[in-house]
Amino acid sequence: MVTIKQVGEAFHHLFSHLTTPEFRKSNNFASLNEQEMLLLVRFFLLGRFSDVRAEHLSDYWPNKRIDFMVGDVAVEMAVRPYDKGQHRLNQSINTSEINKLVKYDGPSALVLLDFSEDPLTKAELEAEYRKTPSLGAGKHKLYSYSVLYFFTDGEPSWLRLNINPGG
Repeated sequence: MVTIKQVGEAFHHLFSHLTTPEFRKSNNFASLNEQEMLLLVRFFLLGRFSDVRAEHLSDYWPNKRIDFMVGDVAVEMAVRPYDKGQHRLNQSINTSEINKLVKYDGPSALVLLDFSEDPLTKAELEAEYRKTPSLGAGKHKLYSYSVLYFFTDGEPSWLRLNINPGG
């Protein structure tokens, strides 16, 4: 069984290499947006875990797809290229990703890849993601998820926030 910790460690391994000049050679992975990064990440995760797929969450969001199911862990990803603003990582921009995760009854993570030279602080990240986006009218059963934030601050680092929207 795959855990969120294992997913975090795998993304840290990938992020560390994407930001290392010896690995990336002349490729500038830090300039890629989320759509351009998805296929690269999918191939990496397939090699690392073998059980990786994109899934429709038909019970909750019929027309929505989770970026990656790694084992039973639902993973949504957001990317901030080196030359873009912090808003790319704001909770308001990533509301649809969060809404998919809080409706998934299982382990889930929002992976934030920040290639900028101005990373968010832990306090900024907590202030941004402790708020739960609205799912609209009605009673909703909300499940917890983790935010896995990858950044460079001299060297590649990451931190994990566990978010419990119902509590």
